[in-house]
Amino acid sequence: MRGGIRLIAVRRLLAALCLAVLAVFIAACGRTQPTATPEMHTFPNVTWFVPASLEEQIYFALRNDSAVVVRASLQSVTAGTEQDKGASASYRAVHKLRFTVHEYLEGSGPNEILVVVRGDWTHSTEAAALAEAEATKSSRNASWDNSQAALFVGLGDPVAGASGASSPRRAALSRLGNLEESAWHYTVDNLSRAWLPARAASGGATGQSANPEFITDGAVSPPPTISLSDLKAKIAGLKAELKAGEGIAGFHECISGRILRERIDRADPLGPLPKSKTLASGLKAGSEIYRYTEPFQDPTYSRVWLKGPDASLFQAVTIDDDQVPSNGYNLGFSTARPLPTGSYRVHHLLQHYSDLPCNFKPDNVYLNWTVTVTAPTGTLHEMFFDPVTVGSAVAADAANGTLKPRAFTGAGGASASISRIAYESGQVKVGVTPDNALAGQTVDFIDLDGTGSLSLSVASATVDAVNDTLSWTVSSAPWADGDKLMVRIHNGTAPAPTPAAPTATRNS
Repeated sequence: MRGGIRLIAVRRLLAALCLAVLAVFIAACGRTQPTATPEMHTFPNVTWFVPASLEEQIYFALRNDSAVVVRASLQSVTAGTEQDKGASASYRAVHKLRFTVHEYLEGSGPNEILVVVRGDWTHSTEAAALAEAEATKSSRNASWDNSQAALFVGLGDPVAGASGASSPRRAALSRLGNLEESAWHYTVDNLSRAWLPARAASGGATGQSANPEFITDGAVSPPPTISLSDLKAKIAGLKAELKAGEGIAGFHECISGRILRERIDRADPLGPLPKSKTLASGLKAGSEIYRYTEPFQDPTYSRVWLKGPDASLFQAVTIDDDQVPSNGYNLGFSTARPLPTGSYRVHHLLQHYSDLPCNFKPDNVYLNWTVTVTAPTGTLHEMFFDPVTVGSAVAADAANGTLKPRAFTGAGGASASISRIAYESGQVKVGVTPDNALAGQTVDFIDLDGTGSLSLSVASATVDAVNDTLSWTVSSAPWADGDKLMVRIHNGTAPAPTPAAPTATRNS
């Protein structure tokens, strides 16, 4: 929703400002710290504070030629240094993790890779850089070093001195935007979860389970896992989805947006936004409940749809007087039928036009509407009446069609109930207990267009006291199977029908 998107932007800005101030404070107070490189960021967004999902890791691997997914075993971890290129000599701490590859789950490459993890800081001497490398190596979480793992990495050049297609390749773990953590936070108990170890120790390439389970979050206990077969299926599923979308304009951007939305929702969940509206009962179908304050101007129409307990009583609408979305249109929702007095709940959701190519329909952020419907003065009771064919009658009761709410307070102040309304053999019959509950009242039947199709005075009814039934003779059938009507029972002063509200110009 637009309001939700704006709120996300505000929260991101506040987080960025707070961290920017913190960065200035650290810079001022920590003058003996090593020099920060341009890789450090001072304006983060909320997605940096949650790990990339498996879908995001897989999507990155599928969309980047150098990225691969492998099942591998760690052979060694070495602390070392690299000299940065530049006018003055500077050195960076590194960890070199050598893996034996057992299987490429996506992509292809050699059977050995050397993952190089580079520190965030540079040092003026090689000794200082090596000291950092040794310290961080001794403090790293080595709990899973003996387990096979699923790795999401980007392959680089062959290791120095090697040659041939099967020679070891340098690689880097896929961090995917978790830039608020140090480069040394590369194990699964941190945010950069490109190294997913198997739950049980492996002991190398032999003695493995045929379907190992890889830990996806080492920060919780027990840790969640995904099996090798499920990981393969996940890769194959996303690959097939991307293949099916080839040639559809905006498809890849749509998938990327879906993945980003999921991550934003975890980082800064918004949830439903409460909204309320009060309107008069009996308004015709199409009476407007809501439209956005600001019109949309998009290449194609965005869409709205409804969910919630009472969604069937309303309809999502697109409002446009010329059918050209680029010069302005609006979205909203309206009634689908006249509504009797009561409180109704409906969720109003938006599918942005950029989400259409891959049919992504986000459903966790929406306008959570409470629509309160009030009856005119003098109204005793109102109810839905959707008759169906029942034998030779067209009727509704507790078991057929819709007749609700049936219970009410009668004209004399006692509890009452309407059990059945029917048309049969030239008569309209209303089953009501007690039979005098409607004394002095008028029974109106209101069509979808808000007009009264039939009005019956209880004073002129024939009363069957034994069966608690009121009946009237009518000249023709007042309704048919499948009609959607509203019943209003009033003392003669309530207007029927109620004037209609403005209507939307085009249904979506």
